[in-house]
Amino acid sequence: MVDANGRTVAASIPQQNGQGMLLIKYTVDGKNYTNHYLYGEPPFDMKQYKKLLEKTGIYDLKNYTVK
Repeated sequence: MVDANGRTVAASIPQQNGQGMLLIKYTVDGKNYTNHYLYGEPPFDMKQYKKLLEKTGIYDLKNYTVK
């Protein structure tokens, strides 16, 4: 249990090299959720970010443009 607005370490992952994206999948009360996390040193290439997001399929990016 974690208090409201609290935090606790649930797990850890080794530090990644370069830049990339981790896909996070979890279940709460029987409902599945998905999110993502960018790793690496900013700045991030927004075109590469969009390509990675498209691969995940977790967001509808049809009308999203990178400037």
